[in-house]
Amino acid sequence: MLHRGGSMGMWQRFVREGVLDEARIGGRIAESWRRCRREGVDPFGGSGRTILSRGELEDRRMARDRLLRAAAPYLEDLYHYIEDTKHLILLIDAEGFVLFRKGYREVARRADGIQFVEGARWTESEVGTNAIGTALATGEPIMVVGAEHYAVASHPWVCAAAPIRDDRGNLLGILDVSGPVEQAHPLALATVTTAAYAIERQFHLDQHRDRMTLLHMTLEDASFSLRDGLTAICDADGSLVWLSPALRRHVGGESVRTLEQLQETGARIHVERPVTVRDSGFDRTLGSIICLGSPDSGVYRVVQSPRPGVPEIEFPGQIGESAAFRAVLRQVERVAKTDVTVCIEGETGTGKELVARAIHANSARRGGPFVAVNCGAIPEELLESELFGYVEGAFTGARKQGYKGKFEQAHGGTLFLDEIGDITPAMQVALLRVLQERRVTPLGSSKEVSVDLRVIAATHHNLREQVKRGRLREDLFYRLYVYPIRVPPLRERKQDIPHLVRYFFREHNNEVSIPHWIMEKWMQYDWPGNVRELFNLLERAQVAGPGEWEAWLPDSGAPGPEGAGATGDPGAPSSGRLNYREQIQKEEIMRALQETKGNVRLAAERLHMPRSTLYRRIHKFGL
Repeated sequence: MLHRGGSMGMWQRFVREGVLDEARIGGRIAESWRRCRREGVDPFGGSGRTILSRGELEDRRMARDRLLRAAAPYLEDLYHYIEDTKHLILLIDAEGFVLFRKGYREVARRADGIQFVEGARWTESEVGTNAIGTALATGEPIMVVGAEHYAVASHPWVCAAAPIRDDRGNLLGILDVSGPVEQAHPLALATVTTAAYAIERQFHLDQHRDRMTLLHMTLEDASFSLRDGLTAICDADGSLVWLSPALRRHVGGESVRTLEQLQETGARIHVERPVTVRDSGFDRTLGSIICLGSPDSGVYRVVQSPRPGVPEIEFPGQIGESAAFRAVLRQVERVAKTDVTVCIEGETGTGKELVARAIHANSARRGGPFVAVNCGAIPEELLESELFGYVEGAFTGARKQGYKGKFEQAHGGTLFLDEIGDITPAMQVALLRVLQERRVTPLGSSKEVSVDLRVIAATHHNLREQVKRGRLREDLFYRLYVYPIRVPPLRERKQDIPHLVRYFFREHNNEVSIPHWIMEKWMQYDWPGNVRELFNLLERAQVAGPGEWEAWLPDSGAPGPEGAGATGDPGAPSSGRLNYREQIQKEEIMRALQETKGNVRLAAERLHMPRSTLYRRIHKFGL
């Protein structure tokens, strides 16, 4: 057990009077307290304030994939090492966002209470002096115990953190171990520092291996004459790993080492060709070959490079700029290059079929058919014949010429199985066999037909829960759940609503000036029907036309600005009797609260909505 007596008294005096006894408190803690005071950090707060949405967190994790891959085995080893010590292990990126958290369940619940969660930003400016934020600020390992934390929310905690750097010394992130202050141990900092160093070494090895592979693949490629022009090879981090002799002379020898430095010379880089390698069934980008024209031309000709992180793919019917939507785009771009089975998860109306069509349209199978089947809309007794087809005389009423099933219709292309979680156990067995063998047997026939296709499944269910409840075969789950894509609900990407509205009216050749208060109403609404509900509303609004503003509101009982309610206030809440949708919402919330014995967190998870939304509706409905 580690004790650092007197910290509380010194903290109280510093907070109250600004007086600091540097003889009794560590220099880096003292410096951190002063930084926090200068930045106006609340010493009586300290809970997480900036927390990423699930889509934004996934986006950030994808951007730091190499760090997460390098750290994964060491995080697991460290977890097993401290498993019985009531601690949490966390990996944080260079901007202070928690990418990974794992540890003792009861301590994790305590961390949830101060929003010390995955996606939270845990810097000094956000939560005051703490091992993570102070290690980010100083670049040095540090341990912070109890009242050495600047904010009271962290006083019951002890944390030890160490930085992780790449082979050029740039900060990649922070490894942290945190736990209750009564569990403080003097060896915690040494343990974390050792593990962080091991992650660094693994990251450096991965970097070196990737660069060697990149150089081998590009310089041995006979299709490119790299040595003759103003050309270079850069890795996935933007470091230049090779420059042609002509480009080296042009930019002055060894002075340019990164793409950013090259652009500072006046160059606008044209990414001529990305270089990818197959890794665990997926294409992973190692870097790019870049070109700046030919030295013979005497012209330093360049083209603007594409925006980083925004894939150039065909995606009709969906649009947006949010991090959550861009994460889906990147997943579509990545998986479209492969032929693996995809499972698209999302609420009703989020656009799962559009995602499936985008994967097909950007894949090597784009010239083949795209066949969609809603498994939940076809009666059980007809689904088998619909999927597998039948021959003449297979049953009474069968077509004379037979029927080619959806699997055969999709040969050479993509089969989209929507609402896959609704199929019966018997149908699951038949589907599993086809997915394993890629052969179908039409009803009434003994002859198997080989099919070459890609399968994309979609569901609004939680398939893992379906497996636990015995509603979905586990072997079928693993056949379908090869590459999952979660399509975020519209409430998690509300910043895309203006883009979607513009897209809708542009597609309908209609120019409409929308009042600001209408757009505010749309941005405040949770859109339980998602993009489909938004587009349906816009269809209705288009018929009603400008001026009939009540038709433009998602809640038909909400007041408009002129004569639509007693107050005439466009921001006023609706009053009186509940409309049909509100009544359904209220009943669902009451049922969820009853089933979870009043536990709001569990009820929110069951209802698939943020806790903030649930609290707002509980207040609204007077529950």
